[in-house]
Amino acid sequence: MEEQKKMYTEVECARNLAAVEDALYVLGGKWKLRIVIALVSGYHRFNEIQRAVHGISARLLSNELKSLEMNGLVKRLERSDLKPATIEYLPTPYAATLKEIVSVMGNWGRQHKERITGKKKIHYDYNTPNSIPYACKKPEFSPFSLLPCCNIPGSNKTLDNRKMRHAVACLILSLISNPCYHKA
Repeated sequence: MEEQKKMYTEVECARNLAAVEDALYVLGGKWKLRIVIALVSGYHRFNEIQRAVHGISARLLSNELKSLEMNGLVKRLERSDLKPATIEYLPTPYAATLKEIVSVMGNWGRQHKERITGKKKIHYDYNTPNSIPYACKKPEFSPFSLLPCCNIPGSNKTLDNRKMRHAVACLILSLISNPCYHKA
């Protein structure tokens, strides 16, 4: 067991924790990942995003989109070529870099839930056309194709971020309780 512990200096530990805090600042909160996933799922106009991310107010959506734009995950595009002129929000190529972290956190969250509850809770149907996993396995659907929680355009399914929030909270608690192993 001792062999598995990675040894960090205090400086390395501080850098690692600062990097985790930076990531949590950008992605943290109830809405940001839901918004990004809605964007990569094909919802680009403000009202479309608001309908896809069930429960978010217009003011909060506006603030979150500004934050995501400031962090380079979203690009605001004014379309004056359309009548009436519209504004679209597009995921940047940089937003696709979230695929790996969201996938890993989702897997960890499922494993953690199974470990805590002692049972597998969800069995996904990958063959039913109206099921979320069926839509997600289509390569043209989303760069987040590994996620069973993404929105399906044109359906009444909304993104449930409860598992992601739970996984992030448990990760934070584990970091707080034992963030690093320092070299003596």
